[in-house]
Amino acid sequence: MFEQSHGQDINLLAPTGTDDRIDQAWVSGPLAGAVSDYRLLDQPKEASDHHGLVFRIDTDAIDTSSPWTYR
Repeated sequence: MFEQSHGQDINLLAPTGTDDRIDQAWVSGPLAGAVSDYRLLDQPKEASDHHGLVFRIDTDAIDTSSPWTYR
C-alpha cells in the first residue's frame, strides 16, 4: 500500500522521536484495504510537537465479509 500510494516518500518514515518513529496510526484488517491515501500535516509548525495525519478511506472498499462482534 505504501509504495502504491506514495512511491518512495521517506518523509512518512522519518523519526518522530529521538531515534524512531513513535507517531503512528493503525486501522483494523477490514479497513486496511480501504485506506486510499494518507499524508502528514505539519503546518502551522507551532500547532503541536507532533505531526497530524489525514486518511482518505474509500467506504466502498471496506471488507464487510467478516464483521467483528461487539463484546
